[in-house]
Amino acid sequence: MDRIKLHDLRCFDAVATKGSFQAAGAALNRSHPSVFVAVARLEQQLGLTLFDRSGYRVGLTEAGRTFLLRARATLRELDLLQAYAEQLVSGEEVVLRLVIGDLVPRPPILQMLSGFFAQYPNTRLHLEYEAVGGPLERLIEGEADLVFHRADPSDPRFEQIKLSTTAMVPV
Repeated sequence: MDRIKLHDLRCFDAVATKGSFQAAGAALNRSHPSVFVAVARLEQQLGLTLFDRSGYRVGLTEAGRTFLLRARATLRELDLLQAYAEQLVSGEEVVLRLVIGDLVPRPPILQMLSGFFAQYPNTRLHLEYEAVGGPLERLIEGEADLVFHRADPSDPRFEQIKLSTTAMVPV
């Protein structure tokens, strides 16, 4: 079997979704004969009949139904891969590893993060909580990109932005 062409898979999915070669061609901005040829080529490569063409409308065969599930999963993965590549090209963070310290007020930090991820929905978040010196250790060891934690303002290893203060009440 030769390699399956992405175009052929997209044509197959479009015909299955739209219910006809003509509607699939319109959805893909292709002529319906070119969509028909792509699906026929895919069927020949696979050695399967994906559509029953005996009626007025085409319908999926049993093999076509099961193959369609895998084809759609593959097409979704390819679309995600394309979006991932575009994210890399744009310079947008792909993964952001955050650590929140034990004395940090969580609701305002989580609200701020919610706003960030609403603006950058493709950035994946790895969020962890640490106590005492854990957040700074993670940052120093390269296991975190950003920490929300207390730090000595005179420490030259860290770039800091003061976001809030926490009152310590001895008990």
